[in-house]
Amino acid sequence: MIAAIIGPGRVGCGFAGQLLRDAGYDLVFLARNPVMVEHLNRVRCYRVCLSDGHRVTERSIDVARAVGMFEPRRAAREIADADLVVTAVGAGNLPDVAPVLAAGLGARTAPVNVLAFENLPLASRRLRELVLGAAPSCERGPALGLAGALVERVVAKRLGDPAGDHPLEFLGEALAEFRVDGPRLVPPLPEVPGMIATDHYEAWVKRKLYTYSAGHAAAAYLGYLKGYHYIHSAIRDREIRAAVLAAMSEGQRGLASRYGQAIGGTRHALLEILSRFENASLGDRIERVGRDPQRKLGLNERLLGAAHLAQCAGVAPRNLALAAGAALCFVDPDDASAAELDRLMEHDGAERTIQRVCGLRPEHGLGRLVGEDCDRLRQGRNAGGLLLHLGSDLWSVAGEKPPRAGREGPSRVGSGSRIRRRPEPEPANTSVAGANGTAGALAHPRPAHRRQAGRLRLHFILVRRVPPVPSPVLAEAIRLLERRGFRVDTGIPEDMLVRPDELSVEHDLYVLKSHTELALSLAGALHHMGARVLHDWPTSAAIQNKIVTSRLLRAAGIPAPNGWATGNMDLLRETLERRPLILKPYLGHRGQGLRILREPGELSAVQAPDSPVLAQEYIEGTGEDLKVYVVGDDVFAVRKPFSPTSFTQSGRPCAVDPAVRDIALRCGRALGLGLYGLDLVESGGKPWVVDVNTFPGFKGVPDVAPRIADYIEGYATGRIMLHAPLAPSEPIARAAPAGAGDRVA
Repeated sequence: MIAAIIGPGRVGCGFAGQLLRDAGYDLVFLARNPVMVEHLNRVRCYRVCLSDGHRVTERSIDVARAVGMFEPRRAAREIADADLVVTAVGAGNLPDVAPVLAAGLGARTAPVNVLAFENLPLASRRLRELVLGAAPSCERGPALGLAGALVERVVAKRLGDPAGDHPLEFLGEALAEFRVDGPRLVPPLPEVPGMIATDHYEAWVKRKLYTYSAGHAAAAYLGYLKGYHYIHSAIRDREIRAAVLAAMSEGQRGLASRYGQAIGGTRHALLEILSRFENASLGDRIERVGRDPQRKLGLNERLLGAAHLAQCAGVAPRNLALAAGAALCFVDPDDASAAELDRLMEHDGAERTIQRVCGLRPEHGLGRLVGEDCDRLRQGRNAGGLLLHLGSDLWSVAGEKPPRAGREGPSRVGSGSRIRRRPEPEPANTSVAGANGTAGALAHPRPAHRRQAGRLRLHFILVRRVPPVPSPVLAEAIRLLERRGFRVDTGIPEDMLVRPDELSVEHDLYVLKSHTELALSLAGALHHMGARVLHDWPTSAAIQNKIVTSRLLRAAGIPAPNGWATGNMDLLRETLERRPLILKPYLGHRGQGLRILREPGELSAVQAPDSPVLAQEYIEGTGEDLKVYVVGDDVFAVRKPFSPTSFTQSGRPCAVDPAVRDIALRCGRALGLGLYGLDLVESGGKPWVVDVNTFPGFKGVPDVAPRIADYIEGYATGRIMLHAPLAPSEPIARAAPAGAGDRVA
């Protein structure tokens, strides 16, 4: 079987080509760029790197041949002979390829389906109009299926140079499903993994446009105003996350009213979209997502089209209007659409630009909302450059927490609302809201040694979990501590607003159960104020940094792979000639951004890093994870098959080899840890430590919560103390393991 793909770009190669090759099709690419045609014919393959946010899987995709659209007869012949035809050229370029497409279809002797991967409303109708307009005789020939196909996967970038000899690389999400306009297909239907034929194609197009695409655009334009460069960074900003979620919710309610709840979807679907935006492996830049703002500000486009549908459902589209106002402030000199929009705003003003670009009357309704937000955002941008808090406003999380009662102005976030005024500072110390709704103020530390539990207050600094389900092990440990008389507060730093200059300490012990930069920053501020933190800030910051951890492990004699730190991938070429390497972001976690290189030629496909990289010697394991967990002097282990999502699975408990136990406790002594986990690779009968985690999830360890509660109680009351990390020259005692520190009688 042969699939002719018009457009070897991000969608054509990174999505359609990979799925069709998996379905058994030989790929023939039709391209307008002669350099791309020559490259594909010379190299005969390309690579796709698919990331689910935790692991990246690489695939090599074979190419049968490439033909230039500038050779119309050859290109038409390929279309005439193909078993399936695909377009992936962008909606604006469809008219340019329609004549060759129509010529090929007109020469056919058998039915065929054409799938337009263009994410275009009324794509099937538009495709048929273009084909029949170029060759009316097509209607009298064999049956043609001219159907739109909805691309769900984001393919963020293409890496490599078509002028070079190394395969191009396409980096995208791992999503494989796509919907096609079912009634427009003709038999025989193509058998492609992930293809879903639907009778409600246009409704699904609107669903993607008014939820995912609207949220993507909102994150880009608001992220630009706050100085972010990547979507994954912007969406982790609490204010932006709130506005994006609220904007998508407005669009979703409009969809549900117009097309029914099945198309509208659930709140969980919106949270899944947010988690996709958080995928740092894509390196999806603000400029890419925000480009061509004039098109995206169209009356039927992702922001204003969703806003209009929300209005029809009786929903005030305040957050969608906010995103549209931010789009009017977007400036990118390298984007012709954005540059022209900036000139219009400067010369014609906001009102005339809104009327011209958006098709709205600026004096009332949606146009007035957009104009008000645009004016306010421009003033903030001009005043300070970066809109860190939009002046004196604070954006609250839409639909996640109810507005607090008090001296605040009227709420404008959530159902029919957008921004609420930040309350005046309280005279008391700044407080941190716990997950149970209580607020635990951060006061001056009190000595905790030999205290009774009933007098002690604990605060767990937690990481946000997606979906937001609490860790069963941690929840049980906290319940046990509360039963023993501790007063326990919890909080997620990213869901708080803290003024560092007003930060004080009120809890006797802060338990750091988060790896995020904000959590570590707050732990550092508390540390310098004398608070007790488990684990202390210098240790936690060091362990989060893979370069520092590599140095500490090797210096302590722990069996760990050789490693090289760099910011220039070309410097690894000589090392790769001798051994395979695994690349790790120096602040990565949960396997994000890992990449295995086996030969120097693969370096050309690696994008220059934005931050330091640790390249470690890659040790081939058994394909099974060995997770080792330590609570004080107790060591546990579980095994589980490796997979991109293995961190979410519990695994099966297994016996701890004496050598593994010794290594685990030596790590604790060397690094100054008491609650920690290790990732080990077994190779050649020897265990190697490849990663260290402070306070992991202990998934799969039976009855571990009481031991964790015992350990935290002992540390809080002073019965257990941790040693400081050893200096590189200090010997580690093997006969008396002290991974948890000394116990005080």
